[in-house]
Amino acid sequence: MSYRAIVTRAAVLTAAGVLLALFAMPPAPATADLLAQPAPTSEPIADGPKPCDLEGEHLVSTQIVEEGGSIDVEASYSFDCSDEETRQVDLMFVVEDTGFLRLEAGGREPANNLRDGLTRLALNIDPHNGSRFGLTRYAEDFFTIVAITTGVDGIDELNRQIERIRGNLGGLSGAAKAIRAASGQLNATAREDKTVPSLMVIVDAGAPTVGDPSLAIENWITSCRAAWAEGVTTVVVSLFASAGRMRACASRGWYFRSASEEGADLPAIFTSIGDRVFKNKQVDTIDYNDFLQSAFFKYQDFSGDPREPDSRLFGSDLTWSESVSSNQRGTYRYRYTIDTLEGSGGFRSPITIDPGPQLAMYFGDGSIETILLENQEICIYRPENRERDCGPFEVGLTATPLAATATALALTPTPDASDTPDIPTPTETEVPVDTPGIPDPTETSEPDETPTGEWKIYLPLVLKQHTISE
Repeated sequence: MSYRAIVTRAAVLTAAGVLLALFAMPPAPATADLLAQPAPTSEPIADGPKPCDLEGEHLVSTQIVEEGGSIDVEASYSFDCSDEETRQVDLMFVVEDTGFLRLEAGGREPANNLRDGLTRLALNIDPHNGSRFGLTRYAEDFFTIVAITTGVDGIDELNRQIERIRGNLGGLSGAAKAIRAASGQLNATAREDKTVPSLMVIVDAGAPTVGDPSLAIENWITSCRAAWAEGVTTVVVSLFASAGRMRACASRGWYFRSASEEGADLPAIFTSIGDRVFKNKQVDTIDYNDFLQSAFFKYQDFSGDPREPDSRLFGSDLTWSESVSSNQRGTYRYRYTIDTLEGSGGFRSPITIDPGPQLAMYFGDGSIETILLENQEICIYRPENRERDCGPFEVGLTATPLAATATALALTPTPDASDTPDIPTPTETEVPVDTPGIPDPTETSEPDETPTGEWKIYLPLVLKQHTISE
């Protein structure tokens, strides 16, 4: 039994419980009720930059299966913690600077800890690697104090302006306009290199909203969604007095809430954000976890390839663990089979309990980061009832790629002689196709290197075949 599997599972269940509690709340709960809620466990990262450039896949052989049938699963991931350089980023601070920062508690104002935390995060920025940054302070209105800039002089000005955050701008919060302004700064001069992360760190101190609270929060969320559409990862730091009202504004895995009235944990929160965004730390162990929906699925014994799970907690929580302390980059792959249970026909469910299969990285300093993988839904049909049980689901599977193709065609611009093409065809004839989010192939076209001793690659040649007998 793996201790790490227990910790990870407990974190998942705790986060799920908090999420259910939040969704069960009425639309506009009293502030006192929200303040009574415990600070939620941080969620696994699903969006934005990942530690050590960790990337993974969780693939199933079929999403439609007859009751009693089997599904082959392939999970793989790659990581690289060997690069010690500070990551290049585009970053805007969006900070509420209202009187709520001066609400003294425990002999200290939240403003003191907030400045400490913001300064720690800003110190991670490398002014020499092309990173861009800026600062927008807001109360009822917003003030872009440091327009997006770069270089040593820009860092000096950013730190000076952080020191001036003392809660002096007013008593109301109008975050929506500030978020839109900061998003505009980030996208005013969009980079051609889409691999450079674009982030917005939003601080909600908890001041009363401008106008109706429910409408104001809806406007905040709309502004955050617009930023997501422009490729911006939104990091939300909620101070204690805010009661977590801005949670839905955060990109998944990037919400942090202070559990201290005076903000005593804010320096640690911003240090954690800096570690995620800028640095690659020494990683000791990586676990791949799959928490099966035990009402519908079970692991097929001896189907693991290249080996059985290192831990099978409760018979359904699968963990493969790799010690990587001496190999700070690598690729791993696991294949295994899941059987559907008797009586599961007529139901639709992912194989894995929400929020999905995860990769957990355990670092040398004791910290842990978890990354979510895709969690595909499975439709299980009763014998001779495929159309009845899974017909609409199957149509939906077919319609989704068609819709994606139609969207891609709609986004493809009409060829224009003035266009500067980004993607050459194999015949070197350049075609002006706009492919948002895909790095220029010329930057990633280096030939594959022969794996060295630093890499571990599991590539089984044959998938095992299984027959279900009654």
